[in-house]
Amino acid sequence: MPTPASPLALPRLCAAALLAAPLPVAAGGATATAFPPMLRGDVAISYDLDSVAGRMVEADVDVGRLRHRSHVITYEAAFSPYHGLGIYVQVPQFASESVAFEGAQAMAYDPRAEAGTMIGTEPLGALDPVTGSGVGGVWLGLRGAPMHQDIFEKRGDRVSWVLDAGVRFRDKTPFWTYGPRGERGAGPGAPAFRFIGAASTTHRRSSPYLVAELVRAGRLETDVVGDGSEVLAEGVTLRPASSVTVTPGVELHIVEYGQGASFSLDLRGRYGYQSWQDLPSGIFLPSTLDASRGLVATMSETSRLTLGGGVHWRFIDYLQMDVLGDVGVRTGGQLEHLYPVRLELGALEWQLQAALRLRVRDSLISALQPAG
Repeated sequence: MPTPASPLALPRLCAAALLAAPLPVAAGGATATAFPPMLRGDVAISYDLDSVAGRMVEADVDVGRLRHRSHVITYEAAFSPYHGLGIYVQVPQFASESVAFEGAQAMAYDPRAEAGTMIGTEPLGALDPVTGSGVGGVWLGLRGAPMHQDIFEKRGDRVSWVLDAGVRFRDKTPFWTYGPRGERGAGPGAPAFRFIGAASTTHRRSSPYLVAELVRAGRLETDVVGDGSEVLAEGVTLRPASSVTVTPGVELHIVEYGQGASFSLDLRGRYGYQSWQDLPSGIFLPSTLDASRGLVATMSETSRLTLGGGVHWRFIDYLQMDVLGDVGVRTGGQLEHLYPVRLELGALEWQLQAALRLRVRDSLISALQPAG
């Protein structure tokens, strides 16, 4: 049985692949539509960093900077009980979620406008970020592949098409309030429904693909508790944002070598829309008036546009690592309808994802069987 090539040989192999005649490419093409065969599955762990940073402005006056950042580790297990049918479970663990402010002004009451203002007020100085952590809502879902270049290879499918429908359960430790132990949670907390459609094809040594994702968040009934375990409001209804994301891209197959090993580049763009959301006042503002404590405020909708890419490195047939990143801008929007403070147009947004996936395939099963 051939042994895996050394990682030190990868640059040499890449150069040889680019100069030589094209090698055959796996029929399945893009990682976006990868699907395990019948009675096989995947086990994966991934890390996601999502960051948004921009100026807060009121009537075109700079009143501080805002940064919202989250670090999420997701554990996933997927299994295919039949050809083109899959089930999965995902457990997100928020290692950290934070909202931080720099150079912010205090909120004061303006009797002329009969509203709060941050223009010309006292600077707040250094502020501790609002931070939380905890396990998010568990996702359960079904995947189906009505057409697929790998699963239905004998049928001669030219396109791989994967549909995904998932449900997220509510968790009791959202980012929007403190828990019974006096610690702030992380994540949206509310139940949600998710639908994903992904399609790809293979053209020579490339695999163009398109992924569309809809996440519809539900309502969350909870008490709003302050950092001193003070109940600011009882039984309020929160609604985190829903979202739509469209990702066109192309995966370039650079080289295949060794025991099912391969190396690919992934180039993509992404457009995302985030709906309005109802959240407790004071989460995304450094200072608020006492009159709004415990009230539910509406954050306006926003859109984002990013460009990015990364690599997919399959060391051997059953072990793969993905590293991807995106950077772009947001349209901004009003942080709370109670106050005339907005996140600037063109706020910087960037994401980073790293994943390690164990692909339970025939090569792994046969390697575990006794010799002879």
